[in-house]
Amino acid sequence: MIFSRSLFIVVLALAGAACSLTPTSYSRLSGLDRDDYCRTLLSEMQQRIDQQGSRQALGHRIHSYPYLRSNRFLASFNSKSLTDKQKEQWYRQLFDLGSRARRIELNNLSRQFSLFDQQQIEVCIEALARQDRTAQDFFLWLDDEVKVPDNYLYGMRVLGLFPLTRIPVLRALKIEQAEVKQNFNQYQMDAAPSVIYRPPARPRLSRKEVSLILRDGAQSNALNIPVVSAPQLDTLFKNFAPAWKVFTNDRADRVGQIVSSQNAVMVDTSNPVSYQYPSYTRFYGELLLQLNYMIWFPARSAESSWDLHAGKLDGLIWRVTLNTDGSVLAYDSIHSCGCYHKLYPVSARTKDAYGEDLGEWDEELPLILTEGMPEHPVNRILIQVQAANHYIIGVSRFKQQTEAVEYQMLPYLQLTQLKDRNRPGRSSSLFDAKGLVPDSARPERYLLWPMGVEAAGSMRLWGNHAVSLTGVRHFDDPQILELFFNHN
Repeated sequence: MIFSRSLFIVVLALAGAACSLTPTSYSRLSGLDRDDYCRTLLSEMQQRIDQQGSRQALGHRIHSYPYLRSNRFLASFNSKSLTDKQKEQWYRQLFDLGSRARRIELNNLSRQFSLFDQQQIEVCIEALARQDRTAQDFFLWLDDEVKVPDNYLYGMRVLGLFPLTRIPVLRALKIEQAEVKQNFNQYQMDAAPSVIYRPPARPRLSRKEVSLILRDGAQSNALNIPVVSAPQLDTLFKNFAPAWKVFTNDRADRVGQIVSSQNAVMVDTSNPVSYQYPSYTRFYGELLLQLNYMIWFPARSAESSWDLHAGKLDGLIWRVTLNTDGSVLAYDSIHSCGCYHKLYPVSARTKDAYGEDLGEWDEELPLILTEGMPEHPVNRILIQVQAANHYIIGVSRFKQQTEAVEYQMLPYLQLTQLKDRNRPGRSSSLFDAKGLVPDSARPERYLLWPMGVEAAGSMRLWGNHAVSLTGVRHFDDPQILELFFNHN
């Protein structure tokens, strides 16, 4: 009885901690005390977004300043160690992320605000932001609230007896990883049906040219983040874009474009697409640019009658982390559920640098794959993808003369504003307010819920990928490469 009561109290405490992270309503912000018009307008905006289901988990809404949003990279800064100019730059990044998310949420409303009201919303936000900035301890408050909550539900872990239930899960994961590692780049499937997808042709950049682009980007802001211009970023994406060799059993193994029709989403395989977005990471004092490429399949096909991983929609993310000298530091990949995190070191800084003690870790680790990987690749990478489960089974150089289907490259954020094919003027997001793709639920969630990952197996929005079932780790953790590679 005492144990049950204690367990109930723990679960309530964890639930309360999660609730306390909910952003303050605009109606309660002291910065709007003397502005009834803005308080009413911003409160209505907040209410419409929540009631009409257009809320997006694009960044973390900051509790006391709901017009600001953070992500794990921005949260890795602390204003106490920044100059005044750097603080301004950091704040502008938080403000811009909040503005970007707000525009998406407003555009996806079924009952939209007039153009005048949308303009007034931005005027009110700017006025509120100026008022908030007058507080002497503004940045101290911001430091306390900018941290992004992790994507684990600890109440579920408590109820699921996590210390016990994680043991068989971890054992199964290690067996699976050992098999994948043994067979990586060893598959002989030349005769199997497959389709090769390649990006649009482009002039090849030299390492020096890439380095200069990154240097100019870092010098453009006080924080030295390699934020490059849109045209230069597009050039980098095209330069490092991979080719994909997908082995095919059926239509579910065809790469396509996510489309929406009357709020139903599907993959149009007649138009293969790679979605791209930049991110940033830290590596032993350096701030590095990452190029993310994402492809979608209509489904993950069942490989048996009891396949718990099968379901509608399936996605792969391939990430390229660039050194400041213009070379590739490392590749890594996940499925869009956050599953199967793999690292592919190719730089001298990472190739032989991962610690020998990784095998002693008592949690799920990313699988580090080196067998047959190209060293310091100068040609395009070819990623081999298995049929049905869409596992990455090999990485090699792409031969330009290979017959291939050209794919289109689109911004990732288009997935948050899908134009409805049958309802002109209407748009919706692939993702719900929790960052999940509702149509992608997997049966495995009923088995893995004690691991604390909500809707395990479901596809997710960037920034919401928990990548360890038995530990606590996220794909967008800015120190994730430092965890597994020593400093050379």
